Amino acid sequence: MTITLRPEQEKLIAQAMQTGAYQDPHDVIERALEMLRTEDEWLHDNREGIAEKIERAFGQFEGGDFLSAKQSRADMEDRKAAWLRDHSRRWSRCTTFPQRRKMICLRYGGGSQATT
Repeated sequence: MTITLRPEQEKLIAQAMQTGAYQDPHDVIERALEMLRTEDEWLHDNREGIAEKIERAFGQFEGGDFLSAKQSRADMEDRKAAWLRDHSRRWSRCTTFPQRRKMICLRYGGGSQATT
């Protein structure tokens, strides 16, 4: 299979490689496809719950039960702050580097830890 990339896609791949996490463009594409597959699986597994929440939101909106844009932003900021507090000691993201046989995990609030 031959794929032609647009310049902006090539730039994104080059930027990913500059982080040192990837040795070549194939590693970047492999990781991107892995993330896409994981996201697609999550969406498939949660489709019914997502649809129910959307329907409930439309019903609330039609009934006049909704927040203003300002209230909505404030609510989201409060939820984000609470979530970050609750998850401050958990791992936020782990990335495996097969070529180095290491996993790097970044914690919320900074710092990192390497494991093998």
